[in-house]
Amino acid sequence: MTKAIQKLLDKLKRYKKTEEFLFKFEKLPKFGKEYWYFHLVNPKERQQLLVTLGRAKADFKVRGKKLKEREFDAEKSKCAAVAWLYDGDKEVLIDGTADVEIQGQELIVSNKETEIRIKKGALLIKKGRKTVCDVKIKDPGTSRSSEIVSFFVDKFGGGMGNLFHVFRGRLNGKPFEGSAYLQKVVASFPSVPWHWVRLAFEDGSVFDLFNINIAGKQVFSRLNFYYAKEDRNHVIENIKINTYLEKEKWVAEKKDEVFLEASAYSIQPFVIKTIGEFHYDEYMIEAKDLEIKLGKKKITLEELGKGQGTSENAYGFTL
Repeated sequence: MTKAIQKLLDKLKRYKKTEEFLFKFEKLPKFGKEYWYFHLVNPKERQQLLVTLGRAKADFKVRGKKLKEREFDAEKSKCAAVAWLYDGDKEVLIDGTADVEIQGQELIVSNKETEIRIKKGALLIKKGRKTVCDVKIKDPGTSRSSEIVSFFVDKFGGGMGNLFHVFRGRLNGKPFEGSAYLQKVVASFPSVPWHWVRLAFEDGSVFDLFNINIAGKQVFSRLNFYYAKEDRNHVIENIKINTYLEKEKWVAEKKDEVFLEASAYSIQPFVIKTIGEFHYDEYMIEAKDLEIKLGKKKITLEELGKGQGTSENAYGFTL
């Protein structure tokens, strides 16, 4: 383990609250990357908002614009940025780069037209004079509402902070409420292909499956299924994801334990070029069929209700 990565992991252990980690720029080690992922979803219908930000310890190019590595600034940075929503129709708010500032526990993302303000307890988006989204976010008081985790593999390492909250407010003037997922990842490792499927359900349950694929072979698979009725997270590994992109359909399954079928209704692709090229194809999806066996209990959509969320198909390679 390099000294720079060790220093980063030690720092993660000192954060007392996830918000302290979430609203802060880290001093990145070599090959370091820092990502934010803010997702609001109404499980009952096709109504979602997604904001993704990224910066790196390297020069990189996005949408033909080159971002050069700068001296570390604890308050502001230029980031790759995508912000988009679906509310009956797709609307892209930011697609390329944005200025990001951190003021206390508030993160401000802006370009010429759009300003996004994310802080503990609220998210506000304005496009010109129009208020696109205005919601209040709160801790649901469950057993898994906040976490910080760190990891180390071979010579690489990093950490992740998650807030599993709920929200209520308005999107394009319409009522908007449901599941709020606020995430930050900081790490020093190459970007390799993955699939990530995340669905929130009407009853408060969440299906979160992350698979890593290298050279066409699945090398990591982990499902975190938060079952709201029990207020408990269940972990199931080695789940296969089959993608049928021409039909915009995903099937995730493990014999006698898990079956999920989901379909997409909107897509936003994104490409970052640095030492290599990496693609993020983000889909907004809904659950069509689900069956999870926990011991003798079988859980289906009949119990959980409707499910909406995202599927991320990431491919390519960068250092």
